[in-house]
Amino acid sequence: MINQIKSLNKRTLVIVVIASLTVIIPIVYLIHNSSTAIAAPLITKDPNLKVETVVTGLSSPTSMAFIDNTNLLVLEKSGQVRLVSNGVLQGKPVLQVSVATESERGLLGIAILNSTKTGTAAANNTKFVFLYYTESKGGDLRNRV
Repeated sequence: MINQIKSLNKRTLVIVVIASLTVIIPIVYLIHNSSTAIAAPLITKDPNLKVETVVTGLSSPTSMAFIDNTNLLVLEKSGQVRLVSNGVLQGKPVLQVSVATESERGLLGIAILNSTKTGTAAANNTKFVFLYYTESKGGDLRNRV
């Protein structure tokens, strides 16, 4: 093979390279910029498990936490905290956090803490919500809780 390549003149070699690139570049472009994700079929080996779509209409969801039996907070990478109530995605975000979204950054994690203090107003079903996100201040990236 190497002897065959050596025997090609420069003009022929350039034509072969250009022809190869005209095939490869459009394929790479289509794969990289495809707006339709191809999902693998969901397979469970446990007959007691089933896959079910709970809500649609989210944009790049990253994490979720249950508030109670009927309410769920879902994070979107862009910084939106969305409420799903009784299985219905509410129209407006509960909160918008300014985040850096390049690469694997964004609004990434959520935890909900139920208050356990007694004898205070906090004992009245108070919940604390903690968010983990990446912010950009003056060009510096910082992860925050």
